[in-house]
Amino acid sequence: MIYSVRAGSLHGYADLVSSLGQDPLALLTETGLPRECLLPDREDDYLPLEQFELALALAASRCATAEFAVMLGSRQQPQALLGALGYALQHSSTAGAALQELRRYFFFQVRGARLELDADRSTVSFSFALAGNPSLMASFRHSAELCLGAGLSLMRQLIGVRWSPAAVHFFHEPPEPRAVRARYERLFAAPVRWDQPANALIFPRSDLDRPLESADAGLQALTHRYLEQLRRAYQDDFKAQTTSMIEHALKSGRCSIDEVAALSGIHRRTLHRRLAAEGASFRELLDQVRRRLARRLLTTSKLSVAEIAELVGYSETSALTRACRRWFGCSPRALRRNAKTAE
Repeated sequence: MIYSVRAGSLHGYADLVSSLGQDPLALLTETGLPRECLLPDREDDYLPLEQFELALALAASRCATAEFAVMLGSRQQPQALLGALGYALQHSSTAGAALQELRRYFFFQVRGARLELDADRSTVSFSFALAGNPSLMASFRHSAELCLGAGLSLMRQLIGVRWSPAAVHFFHEPPEPRAVRARYERLFAAPVRWDQPANALIFPRSDLDRPLESADAGLQALTHRYLEQLRRAYQDDFKAQTTSMIEHALKSGRCSIDEVAALSGIHRRTLHRRLAAEGASFRELLDQVRRRLARRLLTTSKLSVAEIAELVGYSETSALTRACRRWFGCSPRALRRNAKTAE
């Protein structure tokens, strides 16, 4: 499993770190994350969860604010944090419908993670976990704290700014000293319990039935259809995840297997082995991505063939020409000419 997170999850990171007296770009440099991941037009890029966790941990340490991740999450607005998914939640009929929508499409936000919505007669547990070994969560405490902080922000936007959970549970051990733990309780306005079986917000079941003032059936259906299209195109399996990483690596101009493995947070040998287990190879996936991108750019853009060659990861135009003859049976210029003739 590749554990990765949308760069949009860092929304507000730079402002909060700066307000606490530290340099956010310097912290990102230490983690190995690109500074560009904070830019609005890069929010759909995926970052290795290990480096994302390190960015939160460094901020908590350097800013002397153990609850940094909760602070960040609780300040994030769903639309900025979740993109199109945030709008779908806002237009749902009830809080429960919004949480089910979030649960269904959460893999867009954190690859390799899941949300669970468990309810009995009176209580709901809305929990965050990583797929695979449950003990992994102990290594991603700050990511879990950000998730629950963002959950608090979401529920307050859906139900009202005065909403608070009945309790908050964290899988990891409590921070020291006791005064720090009190700050967590002030942020959530609820009791916080540590060393629990799951990372979860606990609240009354009746909250699920609360109607949303922002509900709009037409807009919700529209965003839901869009999310379904994305879900079909980008399944949460290793092959699909690697394809997505290749697409992002091509945008940066560095698309070697080592670069993609680093983006995925794994060793290149592990990448080879996992793809082979699914009957695929890095070379094949890279070729498929290049083919799709080349066809789109040649038939819909006015970029020169040389510019397109660079965008699909070829250092020479002749390499793109050879690839096009193999893919399409003609040269890049012939493909472009044929597309114009067909219009």
